[in-house]
Amino acid sequence: MSKTRLVYLQNDYALADSGEFVFPIGSDDVITRLDIEMKATNGATNNKAVTIADVITSVDIMDGSEPILSLSGVELAGMTIARNNRWVAGVISETLSVVQIMRFSIDFGRWYGDNQLALDLSKHTNVQLRFKWNLAAITAVGATGFVTATGKLTVIAHIVEGGGNPIGYLSMKRHALFTSLASGVQPIPLPTDKIIKAIGIRSYEAATGLLSGISHVKLLNNEGKEVPIDLDVDDFLDSLVNVWPPFTYRHIFHGQDTNVLYTLLKYRDQVALGAENHLLNAQYINTGIGQGTLNLTTGTTGVGLATDSIVNAIVTGYLPFSMAYWQFGTYDDPSSYLNTLLYKSLRLELTQNNAGAATSVILEQLNNY
Repeated sequence: MSKTRLVYLQNDYALADSGEFVFPIGSDDVITRLDIEMKATNGATNNKAVTIADVITSVDIMDGSEPILSLSGVELAGMTIARNNRWVAGVISETLSVVQIMRFSIDFGRWYGDNQLALDLSKHTNVQLRFKWNLAAITAVGATGFVTATGKLTVIAHIVEGGGNPIGYLSMKRHALFTSLASGVQPIPLPTDKIIKAIGIRSYEAATGLLSGISHVKLLNNEGKEVPIDLDVDDFLDSLVNVWPPFTYRHIFHGQDTNVLYTLLKYRDQVALGAENHLLNAQYINTGIGQGTLNLTTGTTGVGLATDSIVNAIVTGYLPFSMAYWQFGTYDDPSSYLNTLLYKSLRLELTQNNAGAATSVILEQLNNY
C-alpha cells in the first residue's frame, strides 16, 4: 500500500439551505480516496425520517464533460457502504438540535492506497467537484426539519505520496433512472466500451421493498447468447446475502407509540430498541423491508405513549439505502471483472412488479489511462 497524506479541499464550508457549489479538486496529485462529509443541525422539535443523504441532490466529479462520479446522495451512500463493506462514519439521529453527519469515502482503486488504480490528476484536464443540496428536500427547514443555514461541507483528499504511476481508476456513475410500472420489462442497454466491476440496482418506494418494485433481474450479452444473471429478485438478493456479511449501525429515533420507523437497511433488517427513558418498553414490529411500527408503552401500565421520546436502536441487515450491489469476479483482480469489450451488446432487463418505485442502475467501471 502506498504512503498517503490527507489534505483539505474544503473544511466546514458554509452552505445555504439549497444550492450548487463547484470547485477544482487539484492539479497533478494522485488521489486514492476522496472523503465527502456533510453536516446539518436538526430542528428544535425533531427531524424524523430524514438523513443527510436524503438532502444531497447530487455529487459529480467531472473531467470536462466526462463523469468520474455521478450519483445522488442516497445512491452514493448505498454504493460506498456496499462497495467498501462498512458503514459510513457519522451521526444518524432524529432528535432535536443534534448535528447529523455523514461522511462518504470514495475509493478510486480496489482498496485504500492501491498503487495501480488511482485518480491521477496529471492525466486529466480540469477535474472539478460539483455538489448540489437542498435541506428542504424532504421536510421544510425549521423546527421539524433541518435548521436553516446550518449545512456544512468538508472534502478531504487522500493523496499518494510520490504520485506513482497508476494504470487506471474506478468510476461510479448512474447509468439509468426510471419510475417502475406495475408490470412489464424495463430493458437497459449497457455500454461495452469499459470493463464493469459491479452493478448497483436501487429501487425504493415507501412501504415497499426491492422485492415489490422489481421481481426479476436478467443480464444478457450478445443478444442473449450468454446470460450471466437470470434470477427472481428474492434469489438475486439471497445470493448477495450469501456473499456479503450484514451491515450494522446505530440509529437514534424520536417517536411515540404506533409511529412508523424507517431504518436504512432495506432487506432483512433486525432492530434492537432501547428507550432512553428506562420506564418505557420499546419494540419494533418488523416487516423485513426497512420500516416497521414502533410499539412504545409505559412499563407500569402498558399504555401506548402518546408523546415523542428518544429511542436508541442498533440496526442490522442488508441493502443499505435500498442498494443491491452485484460485484463481478473478485474485487482485487481486474481480469475477473465483466469484460464488456468482448461483447457486441450488453443489456440488463428488470421485470417491474409495482408502480411508483424510484429505480436506478449504477455502474462501477474500470477506466484505463
